[in-house]
Amino acid sequence: MQNDPFRIEFDEFGQIVDFITGDLLDDRPEERVRQVLQRILHIQHKYPKNLIVREVPIYYGGSMLRDTGGNPVRADVAVYRTEKAAKQRDQGRVYLVCETKRPRRQDGYDQLVSYIFNTSSDGAIWFNGEDIRVFRRIENNLDDWPTLPRFGESWDAVGRRKKSELEDLTDVRSILRICHDRIHRRGTTDDVSLTMARILLAKWRDEERAGDLTEFYCTPAEYKTKDGRRLAAQRAESLFAEVRDANPTVFDAYETIGASSDEIVEAMVEFQKYKLLGDNDQQWDIMGAAYEQYTAEEMKKEGGEFFTNRLVVHLLTKMVSVTSDDIVLDPAGGTGGFCSSALRHARKYIRDNIVSTAAQEHALSNLKNRIFLIDKKPRLVKLAKAAMIVSGNGHRGFIQADSLEPIADLSDEFLRYCPPEQVSVVMTNPPWSGLANGRISDPLILKEFEVAHRWVKKNGKYQPEGELVAGGVPPEYLFVERCISWLAPGGRLAIVLPKGILDNAEPALAVRHYLFKNCIVHAVINCHKNTFQPYTGSRGCLIVAEKKATQNDIRNNEIFMAINRKIGQDSEGVPIYKKDARGLPTDEIDHDLAEIFQSWMSFTDGKLEESEYCFSIDSSSLDGDTLKLNPQFFLPSLNKTLQRIVSLDGNGFTVERLGDRIASRIWKGVRFKREDLEVDTENENTVPYYTPSSIFMRGEGIKYLDLSKCDERRKKTILAHRAKEGEIIITRSGTIGRLALIGRTLRGVVLSDDLIRVWIEDERLRAFVFSFFRSYYGQDQLKRNEYGTVQQHLEPSHVSDVLIPLPEDTNTLQTVMNSVVAALEAKERSVELDDQADRELSDMLQNGDVK
Repeated sequence: MQNDPFRIEFDEFGQIVDFITGDLLDDRPEERVRQVLQRILHIQHKYPKNLIVREVPIYYGGSMLRDTGGNPVRADVAVYRTEKAAKQRDQGRVYLVCETKRPRRQDGYDQLVSYIFNTSSDGAIWFNGEDIRVFRRIENNLDDWPTLPRFGESWDAVGRRKKSELEDLTDVRSILRICHDRIHRRGTTDDVSLTMARILLAKWRDEERAGDLTEFYCTPAEYKTKDGRRLAAQRAESLFAEVRDANPTVFDAYETIGASSDEIVEAMVEFQKYKLLGDNDQQWDIMGAAYEQYTAEEMKKEGGEFFTNRLVVHLLTKMVSVTSDDIVLDPAGGTGGFCSSALRHARKYIRDNIVSTAAQEHALSNLKNRIFLIDKKPRLVKLAKAAMIVSGNGHRGFIQADSLEPIADLSDEFLRYCPPEQVSVVMTNPPWSGLANGRISDPLILKEFEVAHRWVKKNGKYQPEGELVAGGVPPEYLFVERCISWLAPGGRLAIVLPKGILDNAEPALAVRHYLFKNCIVHAVINCHKNTFQPYTGSRGCLIVAEKKATQNDIRNNEIFMAINRKIGQDSEGVPIYKKDARGLPTDEIDHDLAEIFQSWMSFTDGKLEESEYCFSIDSSSLDGDTLKLNPQFFLPSLNKTLQRIVSLDGNGFTVERLGDRIASRIWKGVRFKREDLEVDTENENTVPYYTPSSIFMRGEGIKYLDLSKCDERRKKTILAHRAKEGEIIITRSGTIGRLALIGRTLRGVVLSDDLIRVWIEDERLRAFVFSFFRSYYGQDQLKRNEYGTVQQHLEPSHVSDVLIPLPEDTNTLQTVMNSVVAALEAKERSVELDDQADRELSDMLQNGDVK
């Protein structure tokens, strides 16, 4: 991205530096589009800079043309025939005129017509940054043209070319996007992603087959007529048929591109002048990576599918360090992101480590027998296989099957090349459930998995019992066990999982015990909350582990931990770019996974310089029962404050757990049905119901529950949630750790179950604990225990575990209590005065005379 030739340049004050002249221009959407077009003309089509001019006035009969507002009419960009003509703005020597519009604008054709017929121009371009249209002037007509000729090339030469004349494709993703949008706009193809895959494979086949001339082309004459377009599309269909017939496990016997002639030609004219197949395997990597990312992105948009952020895929591939000797499997492969990444990484390993050309070719050829994929959705498997073809590799190891079915049910051929307990690398992002209806509940499947059974502690060890977990098991938990069963001893596992698996209770607890029983955990990384946005709000984590040779291997090891704080996109999936020294955006995605990888490499070399967000822990420091693995629990800063509290014990303080004897009750309410009780106004039968927002936003969103509508049992349950004066309340979901001390203005209101409630009899201790919780010493202890995948949560047990440093000097307690009581009284008085002002204003408006 840093060396992107199409990157727009800015000066230190945020002005655009013109690509042609170096002039400073205001940063406007239209100007950005014009700057890109100037680069397309020069970089892609080879027009010299000294022939390209921006803002060219148009004359008619010796007078400058003006619009209805009296403003001069100017072509956004013009290309002249000679340098002298460009300097003199010679309207009789214009070769090409261009109209640019801001993105998504579709107007401007009429302006283009006026430009071309008032100049000597042979043709014209309309460009809005997303779509480009080329026109050729033939006498008094302006005809659509397939594409722009290169500098020095005739307009009629843009059709069929020799393969040796094809250009390198610099911006693969941009061309893919233009073709996709053109096909999508025509609206006759249901599955644009598969259509694009078939068209690319037709182009790939054309370059691969013998012959000097291309068959994947559309001439200008063909482009202008329906019959001509039909003939060009038939050539593409024939090329795809050759790919189809050579890959019967990928495509059906009579499968076609599946698009109209117009749609095929729209893509053909964009691709026909470029070569997809480079002179070395690095070009395969570029094309394969762009294609695989394109298909993953489109599948997200079309079907709500959930695919792994490619920065994460790249990180994990490097962390497990795939080589040409590895057998690699993704048992939940999707469109093949991990497999494509493994292929590129293995190719790089071959280039860097094998000297002999013959040995390199042998190793590269052998890769097709070492990369495997399973997915239950046929469409995804087809796209993944197509990605392998485009990447220049085989796809024999890609099959459509359910990875959670018994391994023995897979085909014999697959198991011959990819047998269980012999795979050296498993990389995957299995499907996540998150909700009860996404869980696996089929007992025929669950009975095969240890993690699907209840685990109990016997003889000091957690182990599975015969009873299945009630309510089903999230599929990702089953995939952890299945991945490990594929691995050979010493094999590496890299898996993307919901963050809750690191510290949730059953059945996640069973997964952690299974993982540590069978593997050495080497790394745990918390993903940024936007990593999988906007397609899911779930938070993820990455685990890298190594399968033990025997379960009796109980040695301790260091575990690398990191927290990803930048992922290069916002919650809408919009890219976030790094800024340069002047504070201006560059084209480099702003993420910290590269720094995390460098820390990982230092860790593996025994040279990690720990930081706040990249550090290591000894596995012996894990709680043997809970096996909490959340890096946040081990953050150096949070643990530093905890160590400070512990060090106070015996030094003027007594340090105790809040739940031991300080608090007499720590609890959360139950979730009760209330919608049928809600009424708009307060009356003698209602009680006010407060959510956390109602408390911390001065009464916003208060609900009134009419208890006359419910029976005594339900009424009793609701009234048990009334607030008690002096109670400490703590938010436990979403934004956790916000505190309030119930005073007289909230006494008796019903509180929601989104609060943890603490009752301390001793008034002085109550005030001290309240102040302590508001300090960063208290807040850090709460943050250590956050858990959850979609939202962060706290439980009463977490609050009970907070260590409180009680001062031995009781006068200190009294001092703190006096301050807390004074602050609470001031707050209560403020609320009462606000309420009084509201009542007085209401009375005034209700009772005032209206004349």
